Amino acid sequence: SAEISVLTPREIIEEAVKRGMKAVAITDRNSVQCFYSMEWLVQKHEKDIKVIYGVELPRASGANVTVLVKDQAGLKPLYKLVSGKDIGEEERKYLLFGAHDPSSLHQAVQDGSDAETLRQLAAEYDYIELRVKGNSPEDCELNRQLYTLGKKLGKPVVAVGNCKYLHTGHMICTDIIEFVRYGSTDVRELHLRTTEEMLEYYAYLGEEAAFEVVVTAPNQIADSIDQVYPSKGNRPAFSLPNADETVRQICEERLQAIYGEQPLLRDRLEQELACLGSKASLFLLSHKVAEHLNEKGALTGMRGTVGSCLIAYLLGISA
Repeated sequence: SAEISVLTPREIIEEAVKRGMKAVAITDRNSVQCFYSMEWLVQKHEKDIKVIYGVELPRASGANVTVLVKDQAGLKPLYKLVSGKDIGEEERKYLLFGAHDPSSLHQAVQDGSDAETLRQLAAEYDYIELRVKGNSPEDCELNRQLYTLGKKLGKPVVAVGNCKYLHTGHMICTDIIEFVRYGSTDVRELHLRTTEEMLEYYAYLGEEAAFEVVVTAPNQIADSIDQVYPSKGNRPAFSLPNADETVRQICEERLQAIYGEQPLLRDRLEQELACLGSKASLFLLSHKVAEHLNEKGALTGMRGTVGSCLIAYLLGISA
């Protein structure tokens, strides 16, 4: 997924499971916000598929690089990279770096750079991704050269999906986003292809090479990666003193002040308070933040199921 994607982790993982895929990598752009929300899916389907955690990050040159987490120890250095911090060689060994189009390597190959320059640039990466732009003569020739370079340097060369939507009919959605954000509709066909479709797409490489980049190399990379659990089954503990009593007091006072004696609303409040449990601290923190921002003249609001509850309204964190 990336800037113009209309996919959610749930959609891509469940579709991949349905198709019997062995592994799938989720690589959002400049963000790891989906990691925790997709972990329950990983646990649900861990016997069916391996979900690889990663991210697309920009280099100083402006080229995006794909970074994949190899094992549990790779999460921390990945988070550091996303935060704009550097990592050392010891931390780097827990990550895989892929040359993602348009990387410096892709550009150098396209520019016809000399062999030593290509070797130095390729040394920055653990594997090379083929261009997923189209099958123009220029794209085909670039991918042929990338495949040849990878074979020469012993770097895995892989055909990636770079999927932005599930089916070709969804392309219009990314067309709209592309036009609104960038004023263009240069969106490529980036649906979730089947293995057969991928083999056909890269058939110009030759039957043996196409099978290598579509099947063999991706499987090798997936096999070298462990299943990762960002929270390790536990979310960070967070607790404010007497949060449940404080939330109850604020809500009851606000209910009385706004509605007076309303048995139905009071019953509703009691039902919600009974379900609050350990989340009382988070609600109280949200209340304090909203209160502070409102004093500064800023408007705040919480959306979704939580935002629609009576407690959120009485605490001033939803309208």
